[in-house]
Amino acid sequence: PLGLIMKRILLIAILISTANVYACSCIGKNTIKQELKVSDITVVATVIESKLVRIWSDTTVARDLYDLAVENDRTDSSETYKDWKNNSHMFSLQLVDYSIVVEENLKGKIRSDTIVVRTGMGNGDCGFTFEIGKQYLIYAKKEHKVKYTQEKLGRKKKELLNVYRTDICSRTKVASEATEELLKIKKN
Repeated sequence: PLGLIMKRILLIAILISTANVYACSCIGKNTIKQELKVSDITVVATVIESKLVRIWSDTTVARDLYDLAVENDRTDSSETYKDWKNNSHMFSLQLVDYSIVVEENLKGKIRSDTIVVRTGMGNGDCGFTFEIGKQYLIYAKKEHKVKYTQEKLGRKKKELLNVYRTDICSRTKVASEATEELLKIKKN
């Protein structure tokens, strides 16, 4: 088992060295037409609330590290895997859920006039920072279509109904800065 221990130590070193490292890279902005095509919804809405959320991973790597911690008496004996994982920032993403009231639906079907737009925290993760009370033109995708959500975090579509995702790489912006853009969208 020396080989297995070495593999685990290497895996831990890699995870620790890459924990909380973010890099955002947007390669130009889409045209209005392109952005409308790739977005599931396009709305004019006002932000009414924000809430920090932590999305937990349930990966094999997390399970292996927990098992290793248990083997080496590095966890409280009453601490379950879920407790341990939830206390470790290494296996999560911190995001912001903004509740928004849709004033004008320009594209897509929404279930309610109040929906959630999820984004990163900023500082390198491509998160868009909204301000409470401000009105925005928002281009967003259904959260369940976001690749990490399905593949890495195992989230179910049902959990994510009425949750959408946007970031600084989209054409999302303050509505007062989008007058011409709104006119072009409404012409089509």
